[in-house]
Amino acid sequence: MINNTSPLALFLVKHDALAKREDDYARNRIVQEGLCILCEQEVRFTEEIVKDFYYDKRDEKFVALASYITAGKSLAIVVCGNDCYQKLFNLKQEMRKLFNHGDVNTGTHSSDDLESALREIDLLGIKYR
Repeated sequence: MINNTSPLALFLVKHDALAKREDDYARNRIVQEGLCILCEQEVRFTEEIVKDFYYDKRDEKFVALASYITAGKSLAIVVCGNDCYQKLFNLKQEMRKLFNHGDVNTGTHSSDDLESALREIDLLGIKYR
């Protein structure tokens, strides 16, 4: 369970989920959870961004992950609100189950805490203020 209640987070709808319009589902659920969407921006991951973004995932799945996430544009949604990390984690798990995403082709990502959110937002060049 994620305990940090700081009010800023990043939620990604990756390219395959975006192509299936799962971003509409994500937006609706974010608002239903009482969170505020500060901005949305389409982003494209380069191999360099993937290495920095997923610096903690250097296992055998990393090559597949890098290939997957660089294959198309993702939608970055910057969110704020109480308990946003737990709420977005739950949404990520819900969407992965509901839309049958796999181990590597996960469809979504959410920040774990404020430090991760700020690092990820900066890496992707998102202007949210």
